[in-house]
Amino acid sequence: MQVSMVADDGNAAQVLFQVGPSSLEQRSVVLENVKAAITDPGDKALLPKGASATTGGLAVVGVGLLENITANRAELTIVALLLVAAFVIMRYRNLTRGLLTMIPVLLAVGSSAVLVRLLDITLSPLTTVGGPLVVATCAEFSVLLIDRYAEERARGFNPDEATTIAARRTGRAFFTSALTTLGGFAVLMFSSLPLLADFGMVVTINIGVALLAALVVVPPLIKEADHRGLLAMDERRLVVSVRRRVVSLAGAAVLGVVGVVMVFNAVRVTTLATAEARTTAAAEAPATIPPSTTVAPTTSLAPDATLPPGPAERPSGLIGGVFYDTLVGVGVDPGVARCAADDLLATTSEADLLAMGIATTPRPPEVDALLSDAALRCGVTQEQLDTIAAAG
Repeated sequence: MQVSMVADDGNAAQVLFQVGPSSLEQRSVVLENVKAAITDPGDKALLPKGASATTGGLAVVGVGLLENITANRAELTIVALLLVAAFVIMRYRNLTRGLLTMIPVLLAVGSSAVLVRLLDITLSPLTTVGGPLVVATCAEFSVLLIDRYAEERARGFNPDEATTIAARRTGRAFFTSALTTLGGFAVLMFSSLPLLADFGMVVTINIGVALLAALVVVPPLIKEADHRGLLAMDERRLVVSVRRRVVSLAGAAVLGVVGVVMVFNAVRVTTLATAEARTTAAAEAPATIPPSTTVAPTTSLAPDATLPPGPAERPSGLIGGVFYDTLVGVGVDPGVARCAADDLLATTSEADLLAMGIATTPRPPEVDALLSDAALRCGVTQEQLDTIAAAG
């Protein structure tokens, strides 16, 4: 427990806990255990009748945000695919050309999701946007290649020549552009923050997969579609039989289905694995409080430089209040006890005192030194301190 605060009227209280460094998935396990204990405390019920308790804080917000985004991850990717496909089809005014543009996008989305799963990258509010990101990136690369191919066909080149020129010129340009983007995001992988490191890795994977999908899939796909007469490049229209057109469309449909299956399968596997990790494999990690760097003050006051007494009221803080009660219990004047409590917290915060082990039994020597120095500076006698030490 880090600190506990109670309202003046006694009708509300807040208890703060410090948790060790952990992922949102691990913290979700802790929150589920806390909620279960609140819902059904059994014989360990500490709350008075009619009282209620709930969880709060950044951990609760982060876990809730992750659950909401993860639950809608597949929907976000599907919506991105549908919106991009609708725009491309309306822009080209050609259903076949629009669908051909989306085939490498589907393959890239599925491949990216599979890679993220195989690398066991931790999901976070940043990494869950990988699906829409790879849709946008791969769609851009595909449109650039297909439009350049159409321009070369309009200039009179045959499908083979147009494919070579488009891949050599436009492909080289956005390959260089993609590499610079990859380098920029790859730097994030070396961040000391796990959230940024995972985000950098996911973005790097997405851009790399989008680039490969566009370069590998688009040129042969668009050339084959042109050979079979599925595309109308300006005034040059190839006359083919209905049977060949149906066969080509069927082949494109098969590739599209493969991409869709990869997307849904990767999302399903990732979702199931995340749920399993939260319910079975994940374990509640104990909090690891880093050692405090606070040391006992080395400066000393002159023999007669005693601090003036403070107000006689009891401090409201947990540590200050307990220290005050202990001193008053051995006959120390309330004003002197308040001075000692205020002086202690002025030199060392409650968080540092807790980290140093003030709540442990026995207390560390450096903590006793801080308590004694604060008391002596305010006029507490050594005999009174010895009485406290003897009482434990």
